[in-house]
Amino acid sequence: MRSADEILAALQIVRPSWTPLDTFRTMCPKCSGLRSSGKRRRKPVLRVVIARTQVSWRCSHCSWLGVARLEDKEAITEAPA
Repeated sequence: MRSADEILAALQIVRPSWTPLDTFRTMCPKCSGLRSSGKRRRKPVLRVVIARTQVSWRCSHCSWLGVARLEDKEAITEAPA
């Protein structure tokens, strides 16, 4: 069984250190580096939800989304950005 932090690290999603919540917004590893200005690159466009059995995410800018189940060691289901 994987932890949510292991899944986030595999996806290169950075969990803000200041949030104890299981739902948070952060920068998208797929599109934030490609955005036009520094302010836009740092904008938290990726919404992450950590539930009891899975981690899900969706970017409001590039529409990258997916789900990873905690009990499944290998499978990460994602749609292309």
